[in-house]
Amino acid sequence: MTTQREEWLNSPQVKKFSQELEELKIKLSESGKRWFSLNLIEEQGGEIKVYLNPYDQKIYNYGWFTLQDLRNWLSDEGSIVMEAARLP
Repeated sequence: MTTQREEWLNSPQVKKFSQELEELKIKLSESGKRWFSLNLIEEQGGEIKVYLNPYDQKIYNYGWFTLQDLRNWLSDEGSIVMEAARLP
């Protein structure tokens, strides 16, 4: 018997999100970003988000983020980077 969560995780939109996430993980890793966790997916406020637990929590926030947030993180911009760690 399939649960509602399993059905949601197998939906086309979540599968697409997961595929893009895996591609982004490669780019993030190549750019030196590291994390303890980056794979728990949920819908929040109508958006699909992934939970990020970054390795260096002195300069990076943890929490629920969109794929665009992760793209911004590639260039040390956006909501993942703590305000005090931003370049002037």
